[in-house]
Amino acid sequence: MKNIFLFLSLFALALPAHSEQADTNSQVNSNSWAIKGKVLPWIILGSGINYALGVEYGFNKVNSIGIDFVYNDNSAEHDVYDTVKKSEVSGPRMYTVSRGLFINYRRYLDISNTSVYRFVSKRLKTDYLPYVGAFARYGKTDYHYQSGYITSQISYDEWQYSGGVLLGIVCGPFDINAGPFYKQKI
Repeated sequence: MKNIFLFLSLFALALPAHSEQADTNSQVNSNSWAIKGKVLPWIILGSGINYALGVEYGFNKVNSIGIDFVYNDNSAEHDVYDTVKKSEVSGPRMYTVSRGLFINYRRYLDISNTSVYRFVSKRLKTDYLPYVGAFARYGKTDYHYQSGYITSQISYDEWQYSGGVLLGIVCGPFDINAGPFYKQKI
């Protein structure tokens, strides 16, 4: 099944690889390493936690390559309808575990000498660093129904890969990005 989604994530970085605007001074060391991670609760789709841990290597002052291991666990109720779809009741809980390897490339944009940068940083009262990037992800999702609920299968697994582009901003310890991506189930 082929799907296109909008990717939106919020990362709390432990050590940002590029915490300041890209420096154009050629004598500054242009390579750096960062460890990044997040632990965020699911707020909208039931209950659960989203974890990520990875590293990012910055090179040539404005480029970076990152690799992250992502782990999600989520539990939510599913709506069940009667045969004429008039009555709705709360259905069985389904527990989902998703694991994946996320590889990304980023190009940080040096806009520090523009009026847009000065205007926005004055409003945010902090420095920020925009970037564009691309990513690839390969992962597996396991679906498990609530015990005691009769289904044609107790659980099932789904392998998938995805790739896309993103536009983001690093602002203090936060990394916020969004962009379209393509997802294919195997």
